[in-house]
Amino acid sequence: MLYFCVNNGGIVLIFTKISYFVIFFLYLQNEVVCEYMCFLRCVCTNSNKRELCSFAKSLLWAINRMNDKIITLANNLPPISLEEMSGIKLMNRTDTKYVATISQLLAFLQAVEGKYYIQEINGVRLASYHTTYFDTENNEMYVMHHNGKLVREKIRVRTYVDTDITFLEVKNKNNHKRTKKKRIVVQAVDSLLREQESVVPFLAKCAWYTLDEIRPVIENRFNRITLVNFDKTERLT
Repeated sequence: MLYFCVNNGGIVLIFTKISYFVIFFLYLQNEVVCEYMCFLRCVCTNSNKRELCSFAKSLLWAINRMNDKIITLANNLPPISLEEMSGIKLMNRTDTKYVATISQLLAFLQAVEGKYYIQEINGVRLASYHTTYFDTENNEMYVMHHNGKLVREKIRVRTYVDTDITFLEVKNKNNHKRTKKKRIVVQAVDSLLREQESVVPFLAKCAWYTLDEIRPVIENRFNRITLVNFDKTERLT
């Protein structure tokens, strides 16, 4: 039996069999798709791999068509540059998050025409991000989030791929559900130990944890659209 769900940037497919299951992630980038399709062919038995690979290819084709529709609608919005957005970084803000279907996203992008700008960097409107999250040895930050603690912290290194800028970021949420974000530029996620001169005092000032107390635990890659209302008072991503 094959279960699947659409995820940011790709598709998560879970293939189950009597004695084992395989979870793998298909990125929409062609080279990674090919790599994981090869992996899929290796792990599936001869009796079912043809059906599964055919299904995965059909699903990828459908997702790519959806992406094309998203890009088409995004191109209908007037652009705003990073320089023009400098006054609305919203480092102290309230966040509201929603789960939406792709169809709802398409309808939303149509509805905001004439009301919102779209961030554009070097002609790119679907920006790429690479993020690594840190936690303690016993995953204190994850446990606080999982247990619904209002006051909690998140530490990550995020690379804004299209501008090739990497930040060490600390996000603190208070009991009024306001998020404050502080960040400094770093070279890369694996360079923090070499940059202790700036990283250690930054964490001492902004975070609950020292560099020695945290470790990288999970990373993700995704694409994001950023919208700004014409009054430049809010952002939607």
